[in-house]
Amino acid sequence: MNWLWVDYPVWVIKIKGFGSCKKTTAKKGVKQMKNKKFVVLLGMLVMALVFVSTVSAQSLRSGRFAFPGTDLILRFHAGGTVQGISNSSPNSVLATGRYTISGSRLTITFGNQASGVWQAVAGRTYVYTIDDDETFSGNGEQWVRIGN
Repeated sequence: MNWLWVDYPVWVIKIKGFGSCKKTTAKKGVKQMKNKKFVVLLGMLVMALVFVSTVSAQSLRSGRFAFPGTDLILRFHAGGTVQGISNSSPNSVLATGRYTISGSRLTITFGNQASGVWQAVAGRTYVYTIDDDETFSGNGEQWVRIGN
């Protein structure tokens, strides 16, 4: 079971008395509601929380993720910040950036300053696919969560 926020047009049925009904769009329906007309919303509500069994919105647990076989570790924090550290110097932050998650897509954008094993990522953006809450992959890489 997965919950997903959706955002697309909603059909509204406008009822005038008991005899006539006509289909209109959500935008017109909202305007009609502001004009104190009686409107019944049927179907999906714009930005409503909807149960979707076939679509999965992934998320990652915060913590440290390693790229096995390398010295690279990414530390994800709540609020969208990410830090690049190395296995050999786990207390030294060598790169910083921001991350966003949209569906199963993870996008990491690094700032313009990076050093050591992270020097090549300065000012660059990388896109990955979230496999589950403890792994993501892309660009020939497979990252695995190794702890907090």
